[in-house]
Parts: sequence; C-alpha cells; structure tokens
Amino acid sequence: MKKLFAVILLLSQHAFAQNFAIADRNFNDEHPSISDEQPKVYIMKNGNYHRGYINNVPSGIMTDFIQKYDGAEDISWVLNDKRVDGYFRFRDQDIVVTYKNGYLETTRKTYEASQVSSNIRRFLQSDKAKGFDISKVIEIITDKNVLYEVMMLKENQHCVARLFKNSLGELELMEKIYFTEPDMTKL
Repeated sequence: MKKLFAVILLLSQHAFAQNFAIADRNFNDEHPSISDEQPKVYIMKNGNYHRGYINNVPSGIMTDFIQKYDGAEDISWVLNDKRVDGYFRFRDQDIVVTYKNGYLETTRKTYEASQVSSNIRRFLQSDKAKGFDISKVIEIITDKNVLYEVMMLKENQHCVARLFKNSLGELELMEKIYFTEPDMTKL
C-alpha cells in the first residue's frame, strides 16, 4: 500500500507541474511583451561584481522603468552603493538609464540614422555638415538638458557634431570635429 501511495503521489505531482507549464506557456502567448528571459542583475560589493536577483533592484526604480520601457529586451542591471544602471534594448535603440537615490538621473540612447528626428537632420544639413550622411546618434537626456553626439560620414572623412537644446528648446552646435580615416595600405 505504501508503494502504491508513493507512485500515485509522484504521478500527481508530475501532472500538476505539467498543468502549470501549459498555463505559463499560454499566458506568455497571450502577452507577447512579457519575456521568458529574466534580466541579469550584478551587484558591486568590495570592488567585485556578484550575481544578484531582480528583487535587488529597488521597487520604485522597477515601477518607473516598467512604465517607461514596457517590452524592453536584453535587460541588465548593475547596482552599487551610489547608483543603479540599467542596460537594455527598446524600439531598436540601445539605452542606458542611471538612477541615483531612486530618481532617474540620465538616459543615454544610441540609435541609427533612420531614427534621427527631422529637426536634427534639418539643423545639420543647413550648412553645418553639408554632404555628410548621418550614421549614428548618441542622445543624452538629463533633467536639465538634452545633448546629441551625431556621427557622420562622407567617403573617408568623418564628422562628429555635438549639439544641445538651449533653454528655448532650439538646437545649438557646441562643436564639430573632423577627421579622416588613415590609409591602411600605407601602414
């Protein structure tokens, strides 16, 4: 009788586990923005990084993050005593968010030319970088300002333009740097 009870117990646990697996699979099929992959969490202690868990990320930060970036992919968190950094991909952009004391301090977005706003395109093509094609943009957003670093290319010549939005919300050029790719055949 004890052996029969043990076999029935094992079979019922296996069947119960299968039902949860099926229910979980159906839930994720119905909610495609929810990923099966758990974010990676790293905690800095005594100068070394250690693996952490998602519950190590403060709940206020997680709430803010989910409200702004629901559906983000490839999420990693790095926590230390002073700040929390989140690294992820959202809407074809590589993004880094930095929180200090529970509040969003900076957002850094890196994206391709196809996502550049028409305002930035017009500003750069109005004699600031004529003939150059935009290849990539880094956008840094703080509570006080928005900065842009725009990488452009024309044949073997590169141009990096640094822009910012002034207090009126207009773009201004901070600096422009030109450089040429070295001729690798002569090295």
